[in-house]
Amino acid sequence: MAHPDTEETATYQDPEGPEQPQVAFLTVAGASFSYGERSVLRGLDLTVDRGEVFVLLGPNGAGKSTLVRAIAGRVTLTAGAISVDGGDPLRSSRARRACGFVPQRIALYEQLTVEENLRVIGSIMGLRPSVAANRAKTVVRAIGLADRADDRAVELSGGMRRRLNIGMALVHGPRLLVLDEPTAGVDVAGRRALVSLILRLRDQGLAILLTTHDMEEAEALADQVGIIVAGSIHASGPPRELIAELFGSSKELVASVGPQGVEGGSSAHFTLMRNGFRPDARGDAWRVLVKWSDPDIADFIEHVLTNEPVLKELRVRRPGLDTVLAHFTRKR
Repeated sequence: MAHPDTEETATYQDPEGPEQPQVAFLTVAGASFSYGERSVLRGLDLTVDRGEVFVLLGPNGAGKSTLVRAIAGRVTLTAGAISVDGGDPLRSSRARRACGFVPQRIALYEQLTVEENLRVIGSIMGLRPSVAANRAKTVVRAIGLADRADDRAVELSGGMRRRLNIGMALVHGPRLLVLDEPTAGVDVAGRRALVSLILRLRDQGLAILLTTHDMEEAEALADQVGIIVAGSIHASGPPRELIAELFGSSKELVASVGPQGVEGGSSAHFTLMRNGFRPDARGDAWRVLVKWSDPDIADFIEHVLTNEPVLKELRVRRPGLDTVLAHFTRKR
């Protein structure tokens, strides 16, 4: 098992040494799972290497949470296999110890201090009390809560609670970190701190798999991204390569329309639909991919904004991961 050092931030060294060939630390092959007659995972494949963040994107109900629970050894697959550090997390205690799982729902001992939470979870994970205490002091610095180490968990902000939740998954020195919606309900400052922490852990050699609905977060974190829809991975790869492969040199126009009850709203919707725009999944923006020249785009924007006063905004941007996700969910 990897051992954090005692410097200002925890580091996780690979005991096999740098001369070993690179092998995916997490492998999911043909994963299938059903609740009764309902298929949740359908022959899903993915790999995550050490020193890499793999971001899993998909709509609600796509199977993301079921997959991460299976990787953590909490769900038994109907078919397929999962390997963590060469072992099955359902059957191998070594494989389970190699994984730190951070669920979407925060689970803390509210009346214990930050450091006490870390020591307790270390003991639960089988560490000797002295080792758990040393690890707690190392991890509390790594998650940026050294100045709050003696504060009770109930007194922390949402972002700090999320960081402590991640810290509790790190105490035993895992080399795979699995996070389910790690920034849900966290404010902007808290999200920045969490993104910085996750990137530091990646740079220290952890393999990291996370799910998120936040596209800015995904863009900031992902070395690899996988698009999961209806229990299957429909596309995966480095974000820039995936975007270029799907959309080439296309640009995306994004329009925001006032409330539908505003007079003239239906006219704006009609104009947008006539020009190929479609509402996104949340319905608060309309989008279209175009290969127009920059002057043509400028003329179109000027014309629409002049003639459709209820339009709040019409902008041009390069396609992003949200465009990739919309591309695959729209096909369903």
